[in-house]
Amino acid sequence: MGNVNPAYHDRVRYTLQYKPYGSQVIQDPEGWNEDEKEISRNEDYHGIFAKFSNSLKFVGTGADFILSVDEIFGVNAKIRLIKDERNDQTDLWETSYYGYLDLTTLEVENGEVSIKFSSGGLEQLLKARQGESVEIERTTTMDGKPMAPVRIDKVQLDGRRILLTSLFNTKESDNTATIYQQAPASNGGLDRAKSVGVPLNLYSESHEEAQSVTPETYGGENSGTTGIMFFANSEAPTRTFNIKLDITFTSNCYQNDDVNHAFWGLFLSKYSNGEDYSDPERLELWNSDDHGGVYGLGGDWWLNPFSGQNSNPKKTWTVSYQGAVTLLLGQSLDLEFYSKCNLSSTLHDGHFAVRAEGIVATLSIVEDSYREATQSKFILAHELAGRLVEIMTNDKTAFRSNFFGRVDIGYPENGKGALNGYTHGFWVRGFDANPPSTEDVINSFKPLTTSFQEFTASNQAVWNVGLGIENFGYKERIVIEDLKWFYQNQVTVRLPNRIQKEKYSVATKYLYSGLEIGYAKGGDYEEAMGLDEYNAKSTFTTVITAAENKFSQVSPYRADSYGKEFARRKPLESFPTEDSSYDNDIFIMDLKRNPSDPGTPYSGPYVFLERKWQDDFAQAPTGTYSPETATNLRLSPINMLLRHAWYFGAGFTKYISDYVRYGSSTANSSLKTKPIGGIEHAENGNIINSELERARFVPRYIEFEHDVTGDIMRQIEGTTVINGVSIPNMYGLIEFEDENGNLKRGFFINLQPNQGKFKLLIANR
Repeated sequence: MGNVNPAYHDRVRYTLQYKPYGSQVIQDPEGWNEDEKEISRNEDYHGIFAKFSNSLKFVGTGADFILSVDEIFGVNAKIRLIKDERNDQTDLWETSYYGYLDLTTLEVENGEVSIKFSSGGLEQLLKARQGESVEIERTTTMDGKPMAPVRIDKVQLDGRRILLTSLFNTKESDNTATIYQQAPASNGGLDRAKSVGVPLNLYSESHEEAQSVTPETYGGENSGTTGIMFFANSEAPTRTFNIKLDITFTSNCYQNDDVNHAFWGLFLSKYSNGEDYSDPERLELWNSDDHGGVYGLGGDWWLNPFSGQNSNPKKTWTVSYQGAVTLLLGQSLDLEFYSKCNLSSTLHDGHFAVRAEGIVATLSIVEDSYREATQSKFILAHELAGRLVEIMTNDKTAFRSNFFGRVDIGYPENGKGALNGYTHGFWVRGFDANPPSTEDVINSFKPLTTSFQEFTASNQAVWNVGLGIENFGYKERIVIEDLKWFYQNQVTVRLPNRIQKEKYSVATKYLYSGLEIGYAKGGDYEEAMGLDEYNAKSTFTTVITAAENKFSQVSPYRADSYGKEFARRKPLESFPTEDSSYDNDIFIMDLKRNPSDPGTPYSGPYVFLERKWQDDFAQAPTGTYSPETATNLRLSPINMLLRHAWYFGAGFTKYISDYVRYGSSTANSSLKTKPIGGIEHAENGNIINSELERARFVPRYIEFEHDVTGDIMRQIEGTTVINGVSIPNMYGLIEFEDENGNLKRGFFINLQPNQGKFKLLIANR
């Protein structure tokens, strides 16, 4: 056959393999000696992937195998082509590499099959499917293969204390409150009562129950209406408010005839029974007796100075009040002018009319708000990643991570991210798929839905992890580890000879003039306390001015404790049909095991707890409200930044006395945290470069040539045990001797073994 080198025919062996069909050793395909293999570091994930792509031609048994698989299984069939080579020392067969045939490129001419061959496999599948959002509780893969139910756990949400502050004032266009009462001559002598709400305008809302008062809306002696309430239908069992009021108004009794007795006053009133607004409890703040004789609610009331219509002079009053008010579930509050009178006449109608004019009022409601602990479903990081990988690949063994691994699922130890949990607004609120909707009851629950791409992007931002694909046998699996895993500070490959044709260049992609780090959502709430939430997005500037690159690590998942708390305060039992703006958002939680749970072996679901400052920090954080209930402190932007510093700081090695300087934040930048054994940092602080973790490389490439023998390839494709863990040598340092005989080290960026061409990122020594 054409293009076969007889000298190498017995040194190379090709096998076609498709699991449902079997395998076949074949004649060497035409074009095999043109398969320029390339090993490259992925720019996004940092793992190192083997790449190769060329066109091959098959005849005889090889052609027959391919055509049969295509006929039976169609273009989706992934035929593996395995290339084995004899070890130049032992003469034993060793797999050089394998790839996949792309049946969409199949051509047949004169009995010869032409087809493209590429690395394909899991990397190709990852590229095609990682952006697809899927429900994690589904029971079939993307290809319809059945899956066992996913493990779901429970977490206790202790709740975040929130300082809620709602503010009211009066508008110049709505600054009067009028009460008008009359009795016909035939119906005199009866007591009459009426209230009118002070026209308060809500201009800063922290309480969902707070509302503007509708001008000139009225209630009676024992009942109110929605329009007069500035706080309607409390949604919590018991809560206490601090209320501060300052009001100035001019009193005017503008009609007064045939009145036996009358009074009017200003009251802060509490109503019960939800929307029925009944059983008012009125707290008197001012009454008309203060200006000449109309007595208040207690005791007798009589008319003394209301001796005739319009006889009462106008007078301006200022009233202030500050105090605590406790509301029960369903109770409401209003600020009202209330009047009661007895009209008596047998000759003509009786009238009593009063008005507060020129009202200027400010009112604030401040609440140290807390809700009792609840429980929520959630999924641990390893289970979420593994589920997403299985949905994409049909293989539950195609994911591994020491970083997310735990002892109870077979890892030797718990990784740094082992107890990261993920929930969403529906779970936080207590919604579930059961019971299903019926004609009478609609269950609005939607499952937690995300993509593998979102998962990796979030964890790259929060924890500074990387992703690779590793081989075990003829299988592949996705690996997620701390990014340092892919940049090991240990020599794993040594080149025996002095390099040739060396070339240096500046690696400008590692020179960052600005940093953007944090979360796409957080701090921008319709509710209160957006300015107190620290887990949002921050920007920083660096000493680098020669390049305009931005280092951006922004998580699509949320980590804000306030957003989760606002969702939690809309529980299913109280709001079964009401949506919240957080329902579909995914929240990261930094967790710990409940000490009362055994931990291993797993017999769950366990109830986990959220980590508090005492778990990770030397002292209570400052610059945030209620630090004792603060959560996800390790996930704040400044702590995220510090985890990334060894990577983005590669360009700062000449500028250790300069700073990473704070630029801006979308939320609370006053938070200060001090890790146990670490340095205190403020979210809005500047960090001297010398305090950043030492960079593992410098922003400089070296390219050179060196023969790649079988022994060198075995080094490169081998593994080394580092700290008890077997790590691919490609993630360690390559040690080499430059053209001047100097010993240097660098990290793999690219290798073309057939040409002996290397490109490395120079290590920071």
